[in-house]
Amino acid sequence: MNHIGGYNKVVALAGELVLLRRPHKPCLAKREVDALVSLWKLLPAYDKKKLTILRNYRDREKKGFFKLNKSHRTVPGKEATKR
Repeated sequence: MNHIGGYNKVVALAGELVLLRRPHKPCLAKREVDALVSLWKLLPAYDKKKLTILRNYRDREKKGFFKLNKSHRTVPGKEATKR
């Protein structure tokens, strides 16, 4: 995938964002913020566009035979005995 223009910039930003997932440090240093902003500015306009999620992948309520129980309280094994 390295032949796609701008892919390396997306990977660089993704790498920095992954490094932010540190439970012991809840806030960012100014240096980290500046690095993220500069990486964002380097992205092509196409990669900055809003992502549209297809309707098939959105959360929706279950319908039909496998729908959710009316009571959301469940006991392990109870679903197998319910008819």
